[in-house]
Amino acid sequence: MTIPQESSFDKISRIVGAIVIIYAAIFLFIRTLRFLKTFIPRDFSARYGKNSWVVITGASAGIGKGFSEELGRRGFNVVLISENQKDLVTAAESVRKINPNVQTKIIVADFSNCALPGFFDPIMKELEGLDISMLINNVGIAVGGPFHELTEQEIRNISIINTLPEVILTRKLIPQFLERKPRSAIVFLASIMSTKPFPYFTMYSATKVFSDFMARALAEEYPQLDIVSLRPVYVSTAMTFNRELSYKTITPANCALGLFKKLGHETSTAGHWRHCFFTFATLNLCPDWLFKFISKAACEPVGISFLQEKREIAAKLAKKE
Repeated sequence: MTIPQESSFDKISRIVGAIVIIYAAIFLFIRTLRFLKTFIPRDFSARYGKNSWVVITGASAGIGKGFSEELGRRGFNVVLISENQKDLVTAAESVRKINPNVQTKIIVADFSNCALPGFFDPIMKELEGLDISMLINNVGIAVGGPFHELTEQEIRNISIINTLPEVILTRKLIPQFLERKPRSAIVFLASIMSTKPFPYFTMYSATKVFSDFMARALAEEYPQLDIVSLRPVYVSTAMTFNRELSYKTITPANCALGLFKKLGHETSTAGHWRHCFFTFATLNLCPDWLFKFISKAACEPVGISFLQEKREIAAKLAKKE
């Protein structure tokens, strides 16, 4: 009986198959190690510098406030930047209540004006002399609804506020970070909407892609810094109309804790484990054609409602003024 000879095609197929299996095994091994590392407690003070300062934009409420409170709990001094002085004072008091041993500093700045020449000069003047170890680029606004119904002012505001502050502040602080002996960190608040196009949230999605790419590119350029793109799903804040907590909606404190487990290990992450699971299930496992159908059906009513509610709130505030 003659045994058929293995053809060249069979040999190549077998080799390619073996390479794919080995690559998959190595990839899974590395991902597992990274996941397990997040459970190892780390001394952030030792890594980033004891008694150092963290600069947080959009810090008067929501995610920014959640970050400030968690960092204060870990012993970091906090610089809170936002447009509302009253809310900033309240947020700073909250940090000191959590940890009376830390210092806080507030800077009032309306980032809708940040494209004006010299806007950042007073901010940098206030930061002089501080040992800054982290920058949390959190400030941002959201706009939903059909693109053609957005006003030019709404388009300008979201384009400027969601991109320019993170670029300029990062550019101004990186030289200082590079001179420090401890490591430094920069966090960019992106979104799950930076992973794929989301209709009816076109501008928000596009600006968050900017944040995500900015973070990941800088992480490659400056490996000596811990730079990460945080891409959460829903966080219960005023921006999301204080959504009820669920499997995909978490608190600002959860958002901060989720990120700090990944900081220094990942350059892009959804942060909290629930958001990581939701992102994997909806974006990685869901076929593109199905995702497009679901996202359009889900985002259209939400986007329209979002736009209406935002404008109603703005109208009420305008009347009070």
